[in-house]
Amino acid sequence: MAGTKRKATSQAQKSSKRAARSPSSSENEAFQSDDGEDLLARAQSMMDDIDGDNDDDSEDDEIEAASDEEGKGFEDLEADGGEDEDVEMDGGEGSDARPRRKHQGLYKAPTMEEVQALKETGELFKSNVFKMQIDALLEQTAPPPPPPALASALHSLRAHLLALPTVKPLPPATARKKAGFAFPYPDPPKDVQWKLAFDNPKDVQVVGSWALRTGVKKKGEAKGWEVGVGVVMPEELFQEKDYQNDRFFQKQAYYLSVIAASINKSKALGLSVSAHLRNDDARLPSLLLTSRKDSANPLPSSLHIHLLPLLSTHSPLRPTQKLSPARLSPLTSHALILPSLILPHLVHLHALAESSPAFREAVRLVKIWATQRGLPWIAEEGAEWVICALVGGEEPVGNGKPRGRLGRGLSYYQVFRGAIDFLAKHDFTAEPVFMKLIPCSRPLPREDFTSTSSGVLVDPTGTLNVVAHVIPEDLELIRHEAAVTLKLLDDTQDRFDDTLLRNLREPTVKFDLTARVDIPSFLLSQSSEGSDAASSHSDLRIRLSSVLRRALGNRARAISLTLPRDSTTAVLGIVLDPAHTARLVDHGPPAEDKEGGEVFRKFWGAKSELRRFKDGRITESVVWDAGLTAGWESRGLVPVHVVRWILRQHFGIADVEFVAEDFAGVLARPSVQGVPRQADFSAALRAYDELQKALRDMEGLPLSVLNVSPASPLLRYTSAFPPSPVDPSAFGTIPDAAKYIPVADIVLQFESSGRWPDDLLAIQRMKLAFLEATARQVMDALPGTRAQVVLDWPVSNEMADRCALELVTGDGYAFRARIHHDRERVLLERIIADKKNQLESHRKQAQLAHDIHLTSFNRRPRHHAAIATVHHLYPSFSHTVRLVQRWFAAHLLSPHVAPELVELLVAYVYLDPGAFQPPVSGATGFARTVLLLARWKWRTEPLLVPLFSAAAQEEAGRVAFPLDKRERAEKAFEKLRSADPAMNQATMVIATEADTAGRWWAGGKPSRLVAARITQLARATYAALESGAVDGSLDVMSLYKTPLTDYDFLINLNPAVLTRHVDALFADESVLASKTVFKNLPASAENSVYGDEVRVDFDPASELLRDLERIHGDSAVFFHDRLGGAVIAGLWNPALREGRRWKVNLGFSSMPSNKGDQELGATVELNTGAVLNEIERMGEGLVAGVERLKQ
Repeated sequence: MAGTKRKATSQAQKSSKRAARSPSSSENEAFQSDDGEDLLARAQSMMDDIDGDNDDDSEDDEIEAASDEEGKGFEDLEADGGEDEDVEMDGGEGSDARPRRKHQGLYKAPTMEEVQALKETGELFKSNVFKMQIDALLEQTAPPPPPPALASALHSLRAHLLALPTVKPLPPATARKKAGFAFPYPDPPKDVQWKLAFDNPKDVQVVGSWALRTGVKKKGEAKGWEVGVGVVMPEELFQEKDYQNDRFFQKQAYYLSVIAASINKSKALGLSVSAHLRNDDARLPSLLLTSRKDSANPLPSSLHIHLLPLLSTHSPLRPTQKLSPARLSPLTSHALILPSLILPHLVHLHALAESSPAFREAVRLVKIWATQRGLPWIAEEGAEWVICALVGGEEPVGNGKPRGRLGRGLSYYQVFRGAIDFLAKHDFTAEPVFMKLIPCSRPLPREDFTSTSSGVLVDPTGTLNVVAHVIPEDLELIRHEAAVTLKLLDDTQDRFDDTLLRNLREPTVKFDLTARVDIPSFLLSQSSEGSDAASSHSDLRIRLSSVLRRALGNRARAISLTLPRDSTTAVLGIVLDPAHTARLVDHGPPAEDKEGGEVFRKFWGAKSELRRFKDGRITESVVWDAGLTAGWESRGLVPVHVVRWILRQHFGIADVEFVAEDFAGVLARPSVQGVPRQADFSAALRAYDELQKALRDMEGLPLSVLNVSPASPLLRYTSAFPPSPVDPSAFGTIPDAAKYIPVADIVLQFESSGRWPDDLLAIQRMKLAFLEATARQVMDALPGTRAQVVLDWPVSNEMADRCALELVTGDGYAFRARIHHDRERVLLERIIADKKNQLESHRKQAQLAHDIHLTSFNRRPRHHAAIATVHHLYPSFSHTVRLVQRWFAAHLLSPHVAPELVELLVAYVYLDPGAFQPPVSGATGFARTVLLLARWKWRTEPLLVPLFSAAAQEEAGRVAFPLDKRERAEKAFEKLRSADPAMNQATMVIATEADTAGRWWAGGKPSRLVAARITQLARATYAALESGAVDGSLDVMSLYKTPLTDYDFLINLNPAVLTRHVDALFADESVLASKTVFKNLPASAENSVYGDEVRVDFDPASELLRDLERIHGDSAVFFHDRLGGAVIAGLWNPALREGRRWKVNLGFSSMPSNKGDQELGATVELNTGAVLNEIERMGEGLVAGVERLKQ
C-alpha cells in the first residue's frame, strides 16, 4: 500500500511539474509583455534543468522534444515507472489486500472518441483502407524516440557550450584568423572600428521541428532526422547599430566559428562540424554536427544536430521599425529579425499544437506531401506556418473579412485537406496573408511588407514575412502542385500512393519540358545592382526565373529553375498549358501605346515587330516559326524557341539542351528518292475523306453505303510514321528497302435488306460481289485509283470474313475495305449455342469466326473512335503513342504487343495522370508511360483505362473509370487469376469500360516471359532517362537500342530486301540509295528484287516471322522489330532443352540426349542446330545468316 501511495504521489508530482512547465496561451503569446517580462524567461521555464538525481539507472531515459508532454528542451532524466494501470484495492487499509485489475469485458461500449473516429472514417475517407494507409504512414514516419546516444550527446554538448571561455574583443581580421574555423562569410573592410568578441551562450535549448515533434526525414545534403539546438548569444555582444554594414552578420558568423572550432577540438564530444547556410544565405548560418568515426558513443547515421544562433528578446536587435523591410531590404530584415523570434515561435506553435490535437499529424502530412514533390519551403518550415494561419486565424486585410479559421477539433486529415485547398487557391503574391496577432505584439506596418515583397505571409508577431525568401515562381509551383493534389483528394478512387507515397521529384516526369542550361562564368560572378539575394547564384536564379516567366506568359502554368551553389548548370522545368502552348503569335501593346511599345521591344529585342492583323489591329508582336500545318511535334516546341531566344537576348546564354528535342531523331526517316516524307497525317486524312465521299455517293449498287468507319492507326494519328504516298507509275525506281506501302483499314456498312442470304458461305460470296462492283464504281469516281479484291491468306476458316477490297488512290495512299453485315454475327452465335446439333469442331470454328467478326467490325471501329477522341482532347497524345510504339518495336517486342495495347497504355497516362496533370509534350508522355510499365504490378493489378468515358469530356482533364464497371473488371481479374495462377492465358490485363475482362487485344500475349522482359526494359530505360536528363549524359537513341546478348540466337536479315528498312532506327543508308545512273534518265527496275508491281502491306520480314511462329512456335520464342528491323532474335523453350523420353510425333526436331532420367530409356532433346539450319533454308534470299549466341 505504501508503495502504491508513493507511486501515486510520484505521478502527481510529475503531473504538477508538467503543469508548471506547460505555458498557457495567455502568458506566452506575447512578444514582450507590458510589465517587461521577458519571453525568453518563459521559454526557459519550459526547459528542464539536468536533474542531479542519478539513482535510477533505467535504460528508458531519454531527451524529449519541446512538444512532448513532459516539457520542452532538455528533459529531466526520469526513470520509467512502468505501465500505468487502473487498479482497485480489495479490503481496507492494513488488510492483506492485493491489487485487482479492472476487467472491461469483451464488448465494451465505444468511447466518444471512438465513435467520432468511426464517423470521420465514413464521412471523410474514401475507404477504411485509405485511412489505415495514412495512419500507417504517420506511424512509420513519426520522429523516433530519442536514443540514449542523443541524450548523452546533447547533455555533453550543452555542458561544453556553457563552459566555453570568453574571447576578448579583437579586430575582425585578427579574430577571424584566430577563431580556428573558417565560416563562409565575406571579410569586413579593414578600417572598421568595431571588434569581435565571444562569451559563452546565455542558454542552449532544443528548438525546431524536433522540439515540436513535427519533423520528417529530410532529403538532400542534410538528409535524415534533424535535431535543432538553439544557442542564445549574449546580448552584451551586440549594439543597436549592428544592423548596419553587416556588423551583426559578421559577429554571428564569428560566434559560430568559435563554437565550431571548440567542438572540433573536443575529443570527448566525438562530433564533427560543417558549416551550413539556411536558404543558401550566408546571413542565416548554422552548424551541422554528426558523429565522428572514432566516437565512443556515436549518434545514429540517420540523425544529425543542427546548431542555430539565437537572440534573446533583450537583444538590441529585437524587431523594431528600424529593422523593417521597408528601411533595409526584405531578406536582410528577415535575417536580422529571425534569430530573436525562434523561441517565441516555438512557444506559439507549441501552444497551438496543444490546443489542436491534429496539428502535429497534419503538419507532418503536409511535409511528407511537399518532400515527395520537391517543395523545399513547405517541407522545411512552411507547413507549420500554413496550418498556423488556418487554425490560428488571419487578420482582416482592408475592408474584407478574414478567412474563416479551421476548427481546432478537426481531424488531421481535415486539416491536411484544408492546407492543400488553401495552397491551391491562394496566391500569396496577389493576396497577402497576415496571421492572427498574438496579444501585446508590436507589428510593423503592413505596407512595409506589401511594398517590398512579392509574396507575403506574416507571422503572428506581425514582424516577419516567412515567405520573404521564396520567389514568386516557387510559390506558383506550390500552388500548381496543390491544385493537382486537390483533384486527387476529390477523386472517388483511393489515391494514397499518388498523394503521399510516390517520389514525384524527377523532372522528366514532373515537367512537360526539361532543359539543362549551361551558365557562363561571368554571370555566376556578378549580382545585379541593389540585389538583396543570398548570393550571386541566388540572384541569377531570381533574374532567370523572372524573365522566363514573363516570356512564357500563359503558355506555362508553372516553372522551376534550380541552380546549386557549386554548379554552373541550371535545370529548368516547365509545366505547360496545352491551350496556349502552340500559340505562334504573342501580341503586345497597340501602336498608339508608345511607352508600352518601347518596353515590349526592349524585352523581345529584334524578334519584336509591328504587325497589322485581319481584324484591323496594329500591335507590337512576336511571331514564332513552327509551320501552320506542322504537327504537335513541332508546334508543341514553341516554348523551346521562346526560352532559347529570351535567354540569349537578356543573358547571352546560348547552350540550352531540351530533352524533348532529343526525341526528334527517334521518329526521323532518311530521305529516299520517290518516297516523300510527311510531317503529319493531314494528307492521308484528306485522301480518306475523298474516298469516303466517293463510296457514299455510289449509285450503281443494289444497296447504298450507309456508313464508312475508319479502323486503323494510320487514320487516328497513332502509327509510328505518317503514311507516305507513292507514285505507282514510278514504283519500280524506288529502292526495295523503301517499297513498303502501309494500308489503312476501313469498314463499309450497307443499308439493311432482307435479301441477304442466311448461309455464311453465301454471305461471303455476296460480299465478294459487292466488293467487285464497288471497285468499278470507285475507279470511275476517282481517276487514277487502283482497286482489286483480295482474300486473306492462309484461309483456315470458311465461315470467317476473309475478303477485302484493296484501293490505291491516285495520290498514292492505300486502303483496305471490308463489309460489315450484322446477320453474320447472329448466325455464328446460333451455331455456337447449338450444342445438340453441331459438332464440337464446327462450333469451335464458328467461335473463331465470331471472334474475328467482333474484332474487325465491332472492336476496332469502337476503339478507333475512342482513341481519336483522346487525340483531339490531348494534342501530345499522338506523339507519345508514336514514341512508345517505336520503343516497343526497337526492343523487338512487336510480335508480342498489339498496337491497340500500346494505345491503351498511353491513354491511361493521359486519362488517369495520377499525381500530375496530363502530359503536354510527347517526351514527358513517353517518360510517364515507361514509368508506368516499370511500376505496374501486373501480376496482381489490372490496368483500368476509362477510354470510352473520355468521349463525354468537353475538355482535357482527369477521367474517372465508372464504379460499376470498375467492380466488374476487378472481379473478372480475380476470377482470371484464380483460374489461371500461372498466368498462361493473360499477364498484362488492360481493361476498358467496354472490355472489363481486358481480353480484346491480348490474345494470350504478352506471355509471362515477355511481360517480365517489358518490366525489366522499362526500369532500365527510366533509370537512364532520369540520370541522363539531370547530369547531361542522356543519349535518347540509346534508350531505343536493345541488348542482343540476352537471346539464344539471332537471325540476321538482308536489309536490301526488307521493304520497311527505311523505317529502321539505325537504317543502312547504302541500301536506300537511288539506283538512278544519269539524272536525265529514269532508274530501271531491272535491279530490283520486287520489280515495279505495287504490293500493299507487303513486309517479307513479318511474313517470315509468321511462318517461324507457325512452324517453330513451340520450340522458340521469336522477337522482331517490325519497323524495319534487320534481325529476328530467339529464345529456346527451356523445357525442350531438358532430356525427355522419346516417342513418336514429339512435335519438334529432336536428337539423342544424355540429359534426363536414363533409366526410362533413350532420351532426346531439341535439336537446335537442325532448327537453325531449317530456318536459314526457309529464309533463303532474305536471311543473311544465323548467329548462335548461346549453346
